[in-house]
Order: sequence, then structure tokens, then C-alpha cells
Amino acid sequence: GQPVPFSVTTRVGCGGDVVATADGTGEDPVVLGSARAGCIEIAFGESSDLRVGRIAIWSRDGLALPPAPPSPAVSGDLLPPSGAVEGFYGVPWSWREREAVVRSLALDGLGAYLYAPKWDPLHRAAWREPYPEAFVDQLGGLAAKGESWGIRVFFGLSPFIDFAAESDADLVVAKAVRFVRAGVTGVALLADDIEFESDRPIDAAMAAEHVALANRTLAAAAEIDPDVAIWFVPTVYSDERLDQWRTAEEYVSGLGELDPAIAVLWTGPATSNASIAPGDLERVEALLGRRVLVWDNFWANDGGDGLDGRILMGGFTGRPPDLGEAVAGIVQNPAIQGAVARFDVAMFGAHAAAGETDVSTQRRHAAERETEFAIRADDETVALVEMLAGVFDGDALSGPGFIDLDSTVAEAVAQLTAGAPIDIDALLDRFSEMATLQSRVHHSALDPDLVDDLWFPLERIRIEGEAGLWSVLELIARSSGVDPAPFAAEVDARIVAASRNRFVVSAGVVPGWIAAVRATGEGAVPVAVGGPLHPPSECAVGMPLFAGFVLTGTAIRVAGLGPVGGLGAASRPAPHAGVYRVAVTRWEPADDSRRLHWYWGDVVCE
Repeated sequence: GQPVPFSVTTRVGCGGDVVATADGTGEDPVVLGSARAGCIEIAFGESSDLRVGRIAIWSRDGLALPPAPPSPAVSGDLLPPSGAVEGFYGVPWSWREREAVVRSLALDGLGAYLYAPKWDPLHRAAWREPYPEAFVDQLGGLAAKGESWGIRVFFGLSPFIDFAAESDADLVVAKAVRFVRAGVTGVALLADDIEFESDRPIDAAMAAEHVALANRTLAAAAEIDPDVAIWFVPTVYSDERLDQWRTAEEYVSGLGELDPAIAVLWTGPATSNASIAPGDLERVEALLGRRVLVWDNFWANDGGDGLDGRILMGGFTGRPPDLGEAVAGIVQNPAIQGAVARFDVAMFGAHAAAGETDVSTQRRHAAERETEFAIRADDETVALVEMLAGVFDGDALSGPGFIDLDSTVAEAVAQLTAGAPIDIDALLDRFSEMATLQSRVHHSALDPDLVDDLWFPLERIRIEGEAGLWSVLELIARSSGVDPAPFAAEVDARIVAASRNRFVVSAGVVPGWIAAVRATGEGAVPVAVGGPLHPPSECAVGMPLFAGFVLTGTAIRVAGLGPVGGLGAASRPAPHAGVYRVAVTRWEPADDSRRLHWYWGDVVCE
């Protein structure tokens, strides 16, 4: 169509203050200046034939982190080497995500961060190529901030897939030394998983080669920084792998020749473990002649992530409080998603700093930590993050599972199967919460990185929540003798839509509930279908989100900006213009029965 007037607004975050605005006609570029923002909105004027051809959004250096809070006092040497590893298979974190993780580690008194993402080609696949000067400066800058906060920043290199000892040792040492000169205070050499791309035997000869390179790297780096730390990740990094190859024990025994100052990382009995106790490490420590540094994959979600996406925010369990005292340290290799990883390491921080094993206390600690990164003060932030942790409860070996959904559906299925009265209100509350949670997070004060990490997983939650809401109507229709086909069609369309989203939460729970509904005969639920509610005629900033609904009757339940509740409890005013997803239900008494009226969809606030 013809160009139409439009306006462009940038905000700190989609739920935050306006940074800049500009108007345009569609004929010339609109420039908003260089102020950083985390969200952009484009609103088009009215037109009978408007067709958006292209919207392009660039971000040069992203949204700045909020100012750092006072750092823990640092005296003398850096803190012990417990912390976090960026060591997964997947898209590496942004610099903003890295700084936020390092800052969070510092706030809990943890002492180490290792840069070692497998998908950085210059770290592994093309390790011989030099890093650009800008990257070296950025990691050096992060190391400087880390040192001021008591964090040792490590540069990691994985050169062993095609390493040739005679010609490549000088190149490895030079690459490591370059980063030490730039200010990093640690170097790690990683030989993990090389058997997938190399057919070399894992034996004493390989161990000798690895030992020689690690010891030489330490000697060269120490000439520049006498306090530099060196870590080594062996090819055999778990008891499971010790038992996998005939010559694995001779390889690990050979690593005992590493300089005593070099820490060896070990994942425990297996790559990921439900539990790790000091006794689980006695075998490897006897072979190495030293305590190991535990590489913990408790929240690692890169295994199989190309198929099913998993957000893991479960509490840190299965590790006794005294584990840290029995080893050289513990470093978490957390989620691919940087802001989710920040939440995970904050839960680990609660465990490491205070020996906190209560999951609810860990969650509250990590949720309160998120207020350090929020785009504005908001009294809902902590409760919202705690809720999200319950939605994505799980670790590398279990989950994710939405705890409250699982229990609500299990109870309803049991009631349905037994022919007992069903708590319809509980189902409506849970599914309404799911259907509106993505919108609630979008409009919240949460850090834009966390909103971004959770957007597509919450889309799966939203779609399944809508399927659940329509399934309640299908259940009522089947039970009261009304044709359920229109409601079943809505359910099926959403189940198909959900299947296109690769993220998995409480896999099979909602489809299992729908199957139970369709096995139900008439008369199971003594209520009736009413009709759809009219959407509000208007909504404005500052107006309660549900003020435009005509809601007469009893038992009105609404969900949108806040928790599900009665109309008074959930009528928070819209904080800014935008599209809000809401779910509203109303029971209407009629002839000793109850009829359900509903609206779930969008409300546009100007």
C-alpha cells in the first residue's frame, strides 16, 4: 500500500520507561539517536491497505546493565575457585550476559568464571586462528572487572582434536599468553569429548602429551603473572569414562605428572549426576594424587537441545554442604540461556555460601538477586521469578516440570476417573495463569535478557494453557449434552500449534488431561456452557486492565497482569500502552445450575 504515518518508541525494556520517540511517514529513515534501549515498538497509522513489507531492528551494543552494587570486599588473593563455566554446546553468551553472571557470582562470594563455549570456532574447531583484537580487549576488560570483584576470569582453549605436539605447542602457549597479557588471571586447556572427532588412543602416551603442554603453558603464563591459575579438563572426566576405555586408568594416572598447581576438572560418577558426595571422588583422586575441581553439569541443557528445548531452574540438590570442603572447588556449567544461567548460579551461590539445601530458600535468594538486574523497582519481581522457577522446575536429569500444573491436573484426572466432583475453578485458575504468563513476563520489570530467554518456552506454556481452557469448556459440553465439537476443534488446533514449539514443560500432562476429558460420559460435571464475554471497549494506561469488561454475576476470575484472582485482586492498572493477554471467566447462576462465560484473548491499551 501507500506509505502511512507511523511512530517509533524505544524503551529501557518492554515494561520500562520511554527512552526516545520519533514520527515518520514511511518515505524517509527515522533516526532515534544512540541511546541504548531494550525494546522497540512501531505503531502504524490507519490505512485501508496497510501492508508491512519489512521491519529491521539492529542492536549495536545492547542494553547496558544497571549500575553494579557495592562489590564484596576483596583482600589479598582472589577468592577460591568455585563459580561458573561457559562450557556448553550452543550459541555463546553475549558480553552483557557474561558480565551479569560474573557480577552475580561476586555477590555470592564465588571466585571463578571460565570462558570455554564449544561453539566458538576459535576456541575449538578453528583453534589455530587468532582472536580479533576487539575480543581480546573485551575479555581483558571483563577480567579487570572480575578482579575488582574478587573473580578470577579464565580463558579456555580446546586444541586437542587435531593437536600435533611437535608443531602446535608453541601456538597454544602463544595464544594463552596473549590473553594473560590482556589481563585474564587464569587459563584452561580442555581435552573433553575429543574422541568424537579423533581416533587417537586414550592412554599413557596421550596423558604425557597433555601434561607437557599444560605444564609448559603454566610456566610461560607465570612469567607474566606469577599468580596465574591453570586448569585442565581431561578426556577422561568421569568414572563412567574411566570404565569406558581399557586404557583410561593409565591415562588418568599419567595426569598425576601435572604441576601440583594445575587443577584437574572432574564431573563425578557420570557426566550429569543426581548426587555427588566426597566418597564418589576417592577413586580419581587416588589416581591423580590430588583433589579434583568438580565440573558440575547440574543445570546443563545442551544435551539433545537441538531436538527438545529445556529451561532448567530447579533447586540445587544432591550435593551435601560439605562437598566444597572436600574438593578443590565446584564450578557450574549451567544453562545455554545466559540470564537463566545467572539465576541458576545464584541458587548455587546460596548453597555454596551458606550451605543452603532448602529449595524454596534457594529460589527466594536467586529471585531477590534478579532485582539487581530489573529495569525498574517493582514489588512483583521476586514473586514472579519464584513462580517462573516453579514453572521450569528441573535439572539435567529430571524435568522441566511445572509443579503446580502437574498436581492440579493429576487431582482432576483422579476425580474424573473416580466420578467424584471436579474442582473446575482450580483448573480454570491454572490454565488461565498459563495462558497469560507470557504476556505478564513481557510487561514486567524483569531484565530484558531473561524475558528474551523465556519468550519461546512461555509461548508453549501459553498455547497449552489456552488448550486447557478450551478443554474445560469441552468437558462441560460433553457432560451437559451440548455438542462438544466446536470446543474440541479449538483444543486440537492449539495442541497442533504447541507441537511446533520445541520447548518441553511437563511433557504429556495437558494432552493426558485432554484424553481423560474425551473419555468422559454425560453428567460428570453438573454445570453448563454459557457464552463468550464481550472484550472491553477501551483500555488506557493507568486504567485497571479489566475495567472495560461488563462483569456481572458471581465467581468472577481474572488473569493478566498479576496472579489469578477475583476482580479486585487482579485489577492492576496497565503501566504502559501495549497488547495484554487476559483470561476472564464468570459463573452465572441459572436454574440451580452454573453457567460458565469466558473471554481469553488480547486487550489493547492505548
